[in-house]
This record gives sequence, C-alpha cells and structure tokens, in this order.
Amino acid sequence: MIIMMQICRSILIKMLIKSKNTILRGTIYIHFLFMALR
Repeated sequence: MIIMMQICRSILIKMLIKSKNTILRGTIYIHFLFMALR
C-alpha cells in the first residue's frame, strides 16, 4: 500500500516536471491531494 503510493507519487512528480500546462498541473495536484487524503 505504502509502496504503491510512493510509485504514484514519483509518477505524478515526473508528470508535474514535464508538464508546462497549468491546467493539467492543477488537476494532477488535486488528484494527488485526493489520494493523500484517502
């Protein structure tokens, strides 16, 4: 469970770094917050 969250976190961080689109960045950030709250 913890390992899965770490993998998802690393993928999201890579996507955030690659993405220059602020809308996509915002949706990924919101999704990450939602996952963290679960």
